Amino acid sequence: MTALPPTGKVMDAISAIPSDSSAAGRDPSEQSLALLQTPDLLKICGKYEADERCRREAVGLNVFTIVSNTYYRENFHSDIWATFLDRNKPHGGGAEYFRHFLAFLKACSPQHDDIPDADAFGDYVTEREKDRIDVGIRGEGKNQCRPKAIIIENKIYKAIDQPGQLPRYYNELSKDFDVVAVVYLSLCGDKTPDKSGWSAEDRESIDKKLICVGAFTNGKGPDLLTHWIQPCIVAAENIDAVVILRQYGKLLRYLGADIMNSPVMGEFWKFMRQGGNYGAALTVRDLVQQIPEYLASKTRDKYQGECRPFDKTWVYADTTTVFAGLKFGGATIAADLEFQETGTTILTIFDCHRWDAPEGGTCVVQELLQKAGLTAYFEEVDFSNGRRHLLTPAFTLPAQEDELHRFLSETFLPSLQKATTT
Repeated sequence: MTALPPTGKVMDAISAIPSDSSAAGRDPSEQSLALLQTPDLLKICGKYEADERCRREAVGLNVFTIVSNTYYRENFHSDIWATFLDRNKPHGGGAEYFRHFLAFLKACSPQHDDIPDADAFGDYVTEREKDRIDVGIRGEGKNQCRPKAIIIENKIYKAIDQPGQLPRYYNELSKDFDVVAVVYLSLCGDKTPDKSGWSAEDRESIDKKLICVGAFTNGKGPDLLTHWIQPCIVAAENIDAVVILRQYGKLLRYLGADIMNSPVMGEFWKFMRQGGNYGAALTVRDLVQQIPEYLASKTRDKYQGECRPFDKTWVYADTTTVFAGLKFGGATIAADLEFQETGTTILTIFDCHRWDAPEGGTCVVQELLQKAGLTAYFEEVDFSNGRRHLLTPAFTLPAQEDELHRFLSETFLPSLQKATTT
């Protein structure tokens, strides 16, 4: 992959550095900024940003990343797996997805010749967290044979093993079932169980059943994405199931792309170990973290005395510029402009004393935005402290800092001023 030039905060910091990159005689802050001119660091940043761009493009428009950040948690993935492995769920595939899962296990462990076909499990049940097992498959006895079972232990987000965890699951389930596989599933397939507390008997009984697999290995071996999710997409006849599986597959590729970043992080750490680079980098980090506070104060100062129809402007919680005291329709209205370290700006306008419109009516903020001709810029959304009108899309800093202030000074404030004086 061709290294791309660094962008965003890195380039902003670089642009502020004098052409003479010598650190001699400079204070620590100047030395830290000069660090960003180092060719080796620029190359590493380019590689990292290229990888990050690939990750963003791979996940695309994805409902899982849109609705929340729970896709980082083990329980989220266990719920997805259990849903499609359960023959009774409304995906319409019956046991078809389970058949593909067994084929996946066989591909991952050709040395395990005792993994049966789906028919051997009969009318099996799929369970979540029964006996603390993340996902369990429990079959029915057929032809007077002991019923088959599978244990799936989810370590996709690098959770640690509890003492004697797998032996405890295996021994309990083995009382009534023939456990044909203990699946230990991590993100990249490079994690194995902690066997420090296992007895010799545990090792003898579990090792021959143990299958350590990855959700996405980036072509380094069989994985859940290539050998289960993708065959299930082909087999699915329910359009909703197809969409969910496709979205989930993209999510696994997105999460697993950390594999690509690992060599880059290795280069970065090698660079950080040289001289005073690590300390200088920490100073740069501290400077970046202070940017939201600086921008909030800078914005307050810019509009102090020039914020009509608001009465005043001040800084709240260090990173939010508040425009306060606008009177309209018997209400007091304020606007918050929050600056985030990611460069995202969040501009909201709200009634300071009433969060919802009266039943069957329109809230006063909606009336104000309509009169000011600003409704196309804002949408009503729920915040933790009530309903507000949110500027959409947001301005992204630093690239759009000038556009943000042109909007505030030439559109937002003048339009509100006209609406409150006519």
